[in-house]
Amino acid sequence: MGRDNIEQQLLDYFSGNLPESARKAIEQWVKASPENKDLFKKFRKNFLDMRLNGVNDVATESNSAVANSLIAQAKAARAWTYLNLGLVYGPMYNPNGTNDTQTIPYRTESQPLVANPDRATTAELFQYVKQDIDDALTGIPETVGNPCRFGLPALHMLMSYYYMYMRDWNNMLTYANMAWDEVLAQRGSVEAMLYNFNNFSYDLDESVVIGDDEVNPKVDLALQGEDNLIGQTTHRENIMYRKAAINGTIDYPSEEFLNLFDQEKDLRYDLFALRDNGFSSEINGETYSDGLRIYYFRDEKMLSNEGYTTSELLLLRAEAYARTGALPEALNALNLLRQFRYKGTTTAETDLPNGASLTQDELLEEILNERRRELPIGTYQHFLDIKRYALDTGKPWCKTSITHQIGNQTYTADVDGEAFILPISNIVIQLNPQWGIPVDGNIFNPSLYQ
Repeated sequence: MGRDNIEQQLLDYFSGNLPESARKAIEQWVKASPENKDLFKKFRKNFLDMRLNGVNDVATESNSAVANSLIAQAKAARAWTYLNLGLVYGPMYNPNGTNDTQTIPYRTESQPLVANPDRATTAELFQYVKQDIDDALTGIPETVGNPCRFGLPALHMLMSYYYMYMRDWNNMLTYANMAWDEVLAQRGSVEAMLYNFNNFSYDLDESVVIGDDEVNPKVDLALQGEDNLIGQTTHRENIMYRKAAINGTIDYPSEEFLNLFDQEKDLRYDLFALRDNGFSSEINGETYSDGLRIYYFRDEKMLSNEGYTTSELLLLRAEAYARTGALPEALNALNLLRQFRYKGTTTAETDLPNGASLTQDELLEEILNERRRELPIGTYQHFLDIKRYALDTGKPWCKTSITHQIGNQTYTADVDGEAFILPISNIVIQLNPQWGIPVDGNIFNPSLYQ
């Protein structure tokens, strides 16, 4: 294929404008050489910016409203992507720090063969994200046909997260409440915003006693929800959908995670924390087996979303209320979610026990624990939470280091250190020599963390 022809076909590929046979031809072409693969990656990485400039190029007076809406959605998506990437590939924003560590390039150039700009510092990253959000507010649609696209509630939720990472709790609360009110107005009721897990079940005789020495039969059964949408992007809790990693049946959840659940009353534990066969393999005639282990199957039984959900929004409101000292409002938001996640038909059964008597720190810790239970376990969210909680010096949820033990060996890494900053891969470094980053030829040495 000629260079001009392949560039056009790549644009059509990412736009979804190619028939299946042509898509497969492109995919075979990508596998043909490292150079083809590199060009494919460049186009994929920069496609969002090409869409932005492409809309600008075709905008006319008659279609300007639609063009502005598309541009706003693209800028919102870019802000969400770069905010999260910047905090994964860089340190957490610290309002009392310099925030001058370089993270990722905040690319806005649409042409895929134009070199990336220099890497933005954390401070610059937050400036660019805020500008994209502000720009998006001028044209974002109030509602969308599918939550894969940004609507106004999702954009306000993004703004709430922006201020959360900046530790501006008042603005975090303002935008979380705006998003909640907008979703509530659109859906008409809280019941249309949240699934009540009391009404979820498996096609299983509840009188059957499942022993601790057998696989839970729920593992192989389909979860029955309140509607047929729990596996769809359009299910009632999704505000903005991004596909999440499915983690439950790959890794064992930690004891720390499982111990966060009230195993008698929390419906998430009953529905998703299921016993199954652990790792087992025979090597050189010797069998290695972990026996039966508890897995967390929520990612398998329901569509998992690392975008924004209504349950997550409730917890944003609860956290912001608690951090600003509005404890009754924080407790109300937390208890509202608990009505949909804990066994019971009355608030007396589902409310947080003795919630009204808790101190600010005690209530905030309960909210953050609920966030840990509710959000997906295999995504970036908890990773960023660990990093932001490290700034809550002296609080019970603050961890300045993380320790893991493998066999008899203990490994410890500081949360504000390099272990919690994802390194840029060598292939990206090689494709961006203007950054002046040397290729890292070292082999990972775990003894550095002993």
